[in-house]
Amino acid sequence: MPGEGNDTRAGHRLYNWVWYRVAGPDQLAAIMTDIDGRQRGFSIPEGKLAARWRQHLHEEADVLLPLPFRQVVHATEQPFAQAIRDLTVDTMVKDRVILLGDAAFIPRPHTAASAAKAAANALTLSEALLNSPNDVDRALAHWEPDQLKLGNTLYRQGRRTGDYLLLHKPPVAKVG
Repeated sequence: MPGEGNDTRAGHRLYNWVWYRVAGPDQLAAIMTDIDGRQRGFSIPEGKLAARWRQHLHEEADVLLPLPFRQVVHATEQPFAQAIRDLTVDTMVKDRVILLGDAAFIPRPHTAASAAKAAANALTLSEALLNSPNDVDRALAHWEPDQLKLGNTLYRQGRRTGDYLLLHKPPVAKVG
Protein backbone atom coordinates (compact mmCIF):
# COMPACT_ATOMS: atom_id res chain seq x y z
CA MET A 1 0.00 0.00 0.00
CA PRO A 2 1.25 3.52 -0.61
CA GLY A 3 2.77 5.12 2.45
CA GLU A 4 2.35 8.61 3.83
CA GLY A 5 1.67 11.14 1.08
CA ASN A 6 0.83 8.29 -1.33
CA ASP A 7 4.53 7.33 -1.40
CA THR A 8 5.21 4.09 -3.29
CA ARG A 9 9.02 4.09 -3.06
CA ALA A 10 10.66 0.99 -1.59
CA GLY A 11 11.01 1.39 2.15
CA HIS A 12 8.19 3.96 2.30
CA ARG A 13 5.23 1.74 1.50
CA LEU A 14 2.88 0.32 4.08
CA TYR A 15 0.86 -2.86 4.15
CA ASN A 16 -2.47 -3.80 5.56
CA TRP A 17 -2.94 -7.08 7.34
CA VAL A 18 -6.11 -8.94 8.21
CA TRP A 19 -6.62 -11.60 10.85
CA TYR A 20 -10.01 -13.27 10.74
CA ARG A 21 -11.34 -14.34 14.15
CA VAL A 22 -14.68 -15.81 15.10
CA ALA A 23 -16.66 -13.82 17.68
CA GLY A 24 -20.09 -14.60 19.04
CA PRO A 25 -22.75 -11.87 19.22
CA ASP A 26 -21.89 -10.74 22.77
CA GLN A 27 -18.15 -10.67 22.14
CA LEU A 28 -18.66 -8.84 18.84
CA ALA A 29 -20.76 -6.19 20.59
CA ALA A 30 -18.02 -5.76 23.18
CA ILE A 31 -15.29 -5.48 20.54
CA MET A 32 -17.36 -2.93 18.63
CA THR A 33 -17.61 -0.69 21.68
CA ASP A 34 -14.83 1.88 21.25
CA ILE A 35 -12.45 3.46 23.77
CA ASP A 36 -15.06 6.13 24.53
CA GLY A 37 -17.77 3.55 25.25
CA ARG A 38 -19.57 4.26 21.97
CA GLN A 39 -21.18 1.27 20.25
CA ARG A 40 -19.86 1.34 16.68
CA GLY A 41 -21.93 -1.44 15.15
CA PHE A 42 -19.63 -3.25 12.75
CA SER A 43 -16.43 -1.21 12.47
CA ILE A 44 -13.92 0.30 14.89
CA PRO A 45 -11.68 2.86 13.18
CA GLU A 46 -7.95 3.14 13.70
CA GLY A 47 -7.23 4.60 17.13
CA LYS A 48 -10.62 3.68 18.62
CA LEU A 49 -10.13 0.00 19.55
CA ALA A 50 -10.44 -0.35 23.34
CA ALA A 51 -7.23 -1.16 25.22
CA ARG A 52 -8.61 -4.50 26.43
CA TRP A 53 -9.11 -5.63 22.83
CA ARG A 54 -5.64 -4.47 21.77
CA GLN A 55 -4.29 -6.52 24.69
CA HIS A 56 -6.49 -9.46 23.69
CA LEU A 57 -5.20 -9.20 20.12
CA HIS A 58 -1.58 -9.32 21.35
CA GLU A 59 -2.25 -12.25 23.69
CA GLU A 60 -3.98 -14.23 20.94
CA ALA A 61 -1.16 -13.47 18.53
CA ASP A 62 1.41 -14.69 21.05
CA VAL A 63 -0.43 -18.00 21.41
CA LEU A 64 -1.61 -18.63 17.85
CA LEU A 65 0.71 -16.97 15.34
CA PRO A 66 4.24 -17.69 14.16
CA LEU A 67 6.90 -15.14 15.12
CA PRO A 68 6.86 -12.96 11.96
CA PHE A 69 3.08 -12.48 12.21
CA ARG A 70 3.26 -11.87 15.97
CA GLN A 71 5.81 -9.14 15.29
CA VAL A 72 3.49 -7.48 12.78
CA VAL A 73 0.58 -7.56 15.24
CA HIS A 74 2.70 -6.07 18.02
CA ALA A 75 4.16 -3.42 15.70
CA THR A 76 0.66 -2.17 14.79
CA GLU A 77 0.14 0.73 17.17
CA GLN A 78 -3.49 1.45 16.32
CA PRO A 79 -5.28 -1.64 14.97
CA PHE A 80 -8.82 -1.36 13.68
CA ALA A 81 -11.56 -3.96 13.68
CA GLN A 82 -14.31 -4.72 11.22
CA ALA A 83 -17.01 -7.36 11.37
CA ILE A 84 -17.34 -9.55 8.33
CA ARG A 85 -20.92 -9.40 7.10
CA ASP A 86 -22.75 -11.16 4.31
CA LEU A 87 -25.13 -9.27 2.03
CA THR A 88 -27.25 -10.60 -0.79
CA VAL A 89 -30.22 -9.16 -2.61
CA ASP A 90 -33.06 -10.74 -4.56
CA THR A 91 -33.04 -8.03 -7.20
CA MET A 92 -30.51 -5.50 -8.42
CA VAL A 93 -33.00 -3.51 -10.48
CA LYS A 94 -36.11 -1.73 -9.24
CA ASP A 95 -37.61 0.54 -11.88
CA ARG A 96 -34.60 2.67 -12.86
CA VAL A 97 -32.65 2.18 -9.60
CA ILE A 98 -29.73 -0.20 -9.98
CA LEU A 99 -27.53 -1.71 -7.28
CA LEU A 100 -23.94 -2.40 -8.28
CA GLY A 101 -20.88 -3.75 -6.49
CA ASP A 102 -21.07 -4.07 -2.72
CA ALA A 103 -24.43 -2.30 -2.67
CA ALA A 104 -25.89 -5.49 -4.12
CA PHE A 105 -23.68 -8.28 -2.79
CA ILE A 106 -20.90 -8.30 -0.26
CA PRO A 107 -18.93 -11.49 -0.66
CA ARG A 108 -16.60 -12.32 2.19
CA PRO A 109 -13.03 -11.14 1.74
CA HIS A 110 -11.89 -14.74 1.25
CA THR A 111 -13.10 -14.48 -2.35
CA ALA A 112 -10.88 -11.47 -3.10
CA ALA A 113 -13.55 -10.57 -5.64
CA SER A 114 -15.45 -7.42 -4.61
CA ALA A 115 -13.60 -5.03 -6.91
CA ALA A 116 -13.72 -7.45 -9.84
CA LYS A 117 -17.44 -8.07 -9.23
CA ALA A 118 -18.16 -4.34 -9.17
CA ALA A 119 -16.21 -3.90 -12.41
CA ALA A 120 -18.09 -6.81 -14.01
CA ASN A 121 -21.41 -5.26 -12.91
CA ALA A 122 -20.49 -1.92 -14.46
CA LEU A 123 -18.93 -3.22 -17.68
CA THR A 124 -21.76 -5.62 -18.44
CA LEU A 125 -24.32 -2.92 -17.63
CA SER A 126 -22.63 -0.60 -20.10
CA GLU A 127 -22.65 -3.33 -22.72
CA ALA A 128 -26.34 -4.12 -22.10
CA LEU A 129 -27.28 -0.45 -22.43
CA LEU A 130 -25.26 -0.09 -25.62
CA ASN A 131 -26.96 -3.19 -27.06
CA SER A 132 -30.46 -1.84 -26.30
CA PRO A 133 -30.06 1.94 -26.47
CA ASN A 134 -33.75 2.57 -27.09
CA ASP A 135 -35.10 0.16 -24.47
CA VAL A 136 -33.48 0.62 -21.06
CA ASP A 137 -35.98 -1.67 -19.33
CA ARG A 138 -35.12 -4.48 -21.76
CA ALA A 139 -31.41 -3.87 -21.27
CA LEU A 140 -31.78 -4.07 -17.49
CA ALA A 141 -33.94 -7.19 -17.68
CA HIS A 142 -31.29 -8.83 -19.87
CA TRP A 143 -28.41 -7.69 -17.63
CA GLU A 144 -29.73 -8.57 -14.18
CA PRO A 145 -29.94 -12.42 -14.17
CA ASP A 146 -26.25 -13.02 -14.86
CA GLN A 147 -25.25 -10.42 -12.27
CA LEU A 148 -27.50 -12.03 -9.65
CA LYS A 149 -25.91 -15.37 -10.48
CA LEU A 150 -22.42 -13.90 -10.11
CA GLY A 151 -23.22 -12.26 -6.78
CA ASN A 152 -24.85 -15.38 -5.36
CA THR A 153 -22.00 -17.58 -6.54
CA LEU A 154 -19.45 -15.36 -4.78
CA TYR A 155 -21.65 -15.21 -1.68
CA ARG A 156 -21.80 -19.02 -1.46
CA GLN A 157 -18.10 -19.40 -2.24
CA GLY A 158 -17.17 -16.91 0.47
CA ARG A 159 -19.36 -18.61 3.07
CA ARG A 160 -17.98 -22.07 2.23
CA THR A 161 -14.40 -20.83 2.33
CA GLY A 162 -14.97 -18.91 5.55
CA ASP A 163 -16.64 -21.88 7.22
CA TYR A 164 -13.75 -24.10 6.21
CA LEU A 165 -10.99 -21.69 7.24
CA LEU A 166 -12.53 -20.34 10.41
CA LEU A 167 -14.73 -23.13 11.68
CA HIS A 168 -12.93 -26.14 10.16
CA LYS A 169 -16.14 -27.23 8.49
CA PRO A 170 -15.20 -28.77 5.15
CA PRO A 171 -17.65 -28.32 2.29
CA VAL A 172 -20.07 -31.18 1.75
CA ALA A 173 -19.89 -32.78 -1.67
CA LYS A 174 -23.20 -33.11 -3.47
CA VAL A 175 -23.85 -36.47 -5.06
CA GLY A 176 -26.18 -37.00 -7.97
